[in-house]
Amino acid sequence: GSRLQTVMTFESLPENLRFHSTAMFVTKDEVIYVLDRNNNRILRFNPAESFEPVVVGEVPAEHEPDLWDLFVTEGGTVYVADYNQRKVLATRPGDETFTEVLECPGELHPSAILVQDRSLYVSMRKGDRGNIGGLYEYKLPPELHLE
Repeated sequence: GSRLQTVMTFESLPENLRFHSTAMFVTKDEVIYVLDRNNNRILRFNPAESFEPVVVGEVPAEHEPDLWDLFVTEGGTVYVADYNQRKVLATRPGDETFTEVLECPGELHPSAILVQDRSLYVSMRKGDRGNIGGLYEYKLPPELHLE
């Protein structure tokens, strides 16, 4: 038998909750966070509660975001890499607005992120040239400890 199981299908969702997923994160409690690139938002999907995603954060379209990656801490803080704005943003549970955590230096753009032990790790690259850039660690200052 197949080990691949359908969790949900896009067609099963209301039109306003359908999404174009380019990144996702699953917590130890199996809550799924999805980066909806077309609508500049983060959806939370908890199969134990409901089969309908909940919007937990949205970057205003006027900022012309290009969301590439996300990371969710144990406390539920969601971090996103916004390639166009060259920033890493975060939102706390219950707060649908994002706070700027880091602006990338020079011409670097964030492409992948991870938070571990009060440090934000960011893979950054220069424009469309993926071989220029590197991996960086940013020590989160106390005011940015969003837990």
